[in-house]
This record gives sequence, C-alpha cells and structure tokens, in this order.
Amino acid sequence: MASHDSCSIRCQRGPYGAYLLGSPDEVAEKIIRHSEALGGISRITFQMNASSLSHAKLMQAIELLGTRVAPAVREYLSVAKGQRRAGTSGIANVRPSAPIRRATARPSCA
Repeated sequence: MASHDSCSIRCQRGPYGAYLLGSPDEVAEKIIRHSEALGGISRITFQMNASSLSHAKLMQAIELLGTRVAPAVREYLSVAKGQRRAGTSGIANVRPSAPIRRATARPSCA
C-alpha cells in the first residue's frame, strides 16, 4: 500500500491537484480547470527547481509557458468571456481552437 505522502503527491500531480506538471496542453488544461473551479483567477506563480534542472531545461520550460501555455489559456478565457457577454455562458459552450480534455472523476487518495 502506498504511503500517505506518495499518495498525496500523486493526487497533487493529477488533474485536480495543485502541481502544474506535464505537457504545455496539460498545464493549460489544469490552469483552466482551476480557474473554472475558483470562479476565475488573475495570476499564477510558477516555481521551478533550479537545483535539479539544467539551465537549458529551465529556459525551455519558461519558453513553453510563454509560447504555448499562456496563449492557450488567454484564448480559452477570451472565448469564455465573449460567450458570457453574448448570453451563452457556460463552460460547455466554450470551444477554443484546441480541445480541452476534462477529467471524468476526481481521484481518491484516502
């Protein structure tokens, strides 16, 4: 049986957890999911472990945040905002250019 710590870490890495890990699409989806759950967010702070990543990897991650993650989140939120103004609000109505995968069930880490 997994320890509580490893289970907690696994849950934090999952679609509803706090850790923003994964591909640019996965990170964007998770930011959007958190924004929806919280009724909107205005900023995100990223912390990367400089001691375990090379400078090149850190720079690549920062570049992906700026070139892939941020534009995807901005696009999704602008579409959602436009639909709210048009009276067709509701996340089910939002259709960004890239599909946003939804988690079907919350993990159980009890």
